[in-house]
Amino acid sequence: MKLANALKLRSELNTEKNEIINDLKRNLIIQEGLEQQKDPKKLYERALEKFDLLQKLIISINKTNIHSKFEFENQIYTIAEFIILKSEITDLINLTNNIIRDGEEKKLNSNLEIRFKSWVDIKKYELKLQKLKERKLAVEMKLEEINWQVDLIE
Repeated sequence: MKLANALKLRSELNTEKNEIINDLKRNLIIQEGLEQQKDPKKLYERALEKFDLLQKLIISINKTNIHSKFEFENQIYTIAEFIILKSEITDLINLTNNIIRDGEEKKLNSNLEIRFKSWVDIKKYELKLQKLKERKLAVEMKLEEINWQVDLIE
């Protein structure tokens, strides 16, 4: 199985697990005089099965992420390192967006208001933001490509 398929399966198993848990919660207490829709014991057993499948799948995904290496921009990465790189770029994008938003001088509505001067070159940060977004896109595209190339380590 390819890593991309395993990631999709993980998502589906999580959804199924959550649906079973919600069913279980809805069937714990029933109004007197009504019949129980689903057996909580059976739902509990099904939830345990999903937990077990998810645990095994997540371990395999993590092994694959740690041991699979590839080249990007003349550097060798594991998938795990690349996921961290993507997260760091996302954090930098958020920080840069905040600098642009909060560093902009506000227009005064009257002469009585106190004027605040910006010490940030907004244009410079807008260029940085554009480069970060381009890098994030390149990282995401490479990660998706790798996910379809790498076989899941079981």
